[in-house]
Amino acid sequence: MNEFTSLSTTSFLKHFNLTGKTVFISASVKGLGFSMAIALASSGATVYINGRNQEALNYAVKQAQAQGVFLNAYCGDMSTQQAIDELMDFFRRHNRRCDVLINNLGLRLRKDWQQTEFADMQSLLDANLLAPMYLSQKMIQQMPSGGRVISMSSVAGNIARVGDAIYPITKLGIVAMTKSLAVEYAPKNITVNAIAPGAFLTESNQQLAEDPIKGQHMLNRIPMQRWGNPDELSGIVVFLASELSSYMTGQVITIDGGLTALF
Repeated sequence: MNEFTSLSTTSFLKHFNLTGKTVFISASVKGLGFSMAIALASSGATVYINGRNQEALNYAVKQAQAQGVFLNAYCGDMSTQQAIDELMDFFRRHNRRCDVLINNLGLRLRKDWQQTEFADMQSLLDANLLAPMYLSQKMIQQMPSGGRVISMSSVAGNIARVGDAIYPITKLGIVAMTKSLAVEYAPKNITVNAIAPGAFLTESNQQLAEDPIKGQHMLNRIPMQRWGNPDELSGIVVFLASELSSYMTGQVITIDGGLTALF
């Protein structure tokens, strides 16, 4: 019999409890990464946020403390092989294992295709695709049964727009990585899923949101007629990290206020 069949609502909700789980989130000092960290730590997980700047990390930790949430901080540029190798050494030296990896690192460069130089292509591919591939490979090696890999794709992984050519390519690559790893590691009871956010009001989108022309154009494309709040991504992240997603793998969940549903 399914273990959830006869559970009461109260006991069912306990399966969202992440106590005893260790989570690492790349590039998470602000925006969606930071909101996910708060949600996961509030659900009982031991969470490591990450960034390249120690001062920014310290500030993020203080912000969390002001909300009554404790976060650990790991400084390093997760777009490089060396930094990822050093992270793995850190986990080994401190006798820690990662139960939940969240690939949140991502760069964006809005340029027309013919204006995009090789170095631009290389930079986005390294940060948005190769780094998550390598980090996932290394983390999965020490991940226990029941482990989770959650990667951030984007609605841009399925749709494209003029002047933003490389980013969608890398995010579609994340979708392919998710499906490939899901199939490979399903026998080891490690699930691999992705989230495709739409327009969320983060620091990086603030300028676009305030633009009277481009910002309004974006709103016109969203059936809910508003930007997403970063906290509105929290529920799906906790679900994917929890026991309740145990039979779900190889999937991409889109959260976009209906943007990609609009004809």
